[in-house]
Amino acid sequence: MEESSSAGIHQDDANAFLLFMNKLRLTMPTISTNKPDVEANAFIINVKENAEIQREANAPSGNESQNREAIGNEDQDRALCKQNEKAYTPQVISIGPLLHGDKRLETNENLKVKHFKRFVHKPKDTLNVEDLVSTIRIWKGDVRCCYAKTIQFSSNDIVKMILVNVTFIIEFFMILENATWRALDLLRTFSLPQPHQLPERIEDNQLTHLYSVSQLYEAGVKFKVSSSKCLLDLKFTKGVLEIPCLTLVKPTESIVRNILAFEQCHYPDDAYITDYFHVLDFLIDTTKDVDLLVRKRILHNRLGDSNAVATLVNSLCVDLLYSNVNSNYLRLCQDLNAFYLTSRHTWKTTFKCDYCSTPWRIASTTTAVILLGFTLLQTLCFVISLLKN
Repeated sequence: MEESSSAGIHQDDANAFLLFMNKLRLTMPTISTNKPDVEANAFIINVKENAEIQREANAPSGNESQNREAIGNEDQDRALCKQNEKAYTPQVISIGPLLHGDKRLETNENLKVKHFKRFVHKPKDTLNVEDLVSTIRIWKGDVRCCYAKTIQFSSNDIVKMILVNVTFIIEFFMILENATWRALDLLRTFSLPQPHQLPERIEDNQLTHLYSVSQLYEAGVKFKVSSSKCLLDLKFTKGVLEIPCLTLVKPTESIVRNILAFEQCHYPDDAYITDYFHVLDFLIDTTKDVDLLVRKRILHNRLGDSNAVATLVNSLCVDLLYSNVNSNYLRLCQDLNAFYLTSRHTWKTTFKCDYCSTPWRIASTTTAVILLGFTLLQTLCFVISLLKN
């Protein structure tokens, strides 16, 4: 089966690349010696000087009976491609031999050559192009076997093609990794308040317990959506907990997990985003907590399922190395716990929930109070009459 994205990697090409990289990892220690590989060096010189190596690879060698290898049965691939050919066709660049030489993709072929040259001129401690060529020569047969479609290239051409494609992918992922880290750093920075507003952090400021949203609500805490634009701006004043609006969508988990991992690696002593989700983990335990926050417009649930939200929030901080919480959050949690433990707040809330939660309960409670009042009055009158007699 073949697949492709805009990057143009077919499933067979992807399998071949993964196989080669695994073989490279296993083979490199054995092929790296102090003696130069004369054949590899000669081949590399040829590749470096040839700016059109990718276009040459499209033309088969003269000795077809010895140099060509035909592999696989492409009937299944053809049947699948008929369903939606565009979905299986690279749109930007082709990786591997399946669509090599396609006129629509020629524009970006020089990009691969450019990255190959950049790779060649980088200082290498262990991995170098000579080692790559030697490894490709050893494993090119296994790489060919990854393809279900008949492919016809000379041994020399297939080595050239694999070499350029592998170095391009290595360079591409290195660039992508650096860009990812920079993007995560920006996302984290934009989520934080101004530097002068960041709360202090004290060693061993441990947050070990906080009552859930539903428990706090039953104790009389009121929940209000905050007007603050900073997601981390949690405030508890006069029995009201203000929380900025949080929208949960499908990509949220991936984004948050990457930011948390980024903080673990680069900001372990200033993990303010981790603080926020650590507090949220305490506040949200069940679907009851999720539903209450949704009702108060604090949480916008685009996941569709309250249980999915609770599960997501409770799993984000699992296995994180977490040493302390910032002073603002620690003080806020201590105030919330103290409010919950104040008995008069609990009694007041219990009365509201048990006797005044619906119009019928209010009517029943009012009737009961009136009847109780008449009964007390009648009893009082009876006692007074006894005393007079």
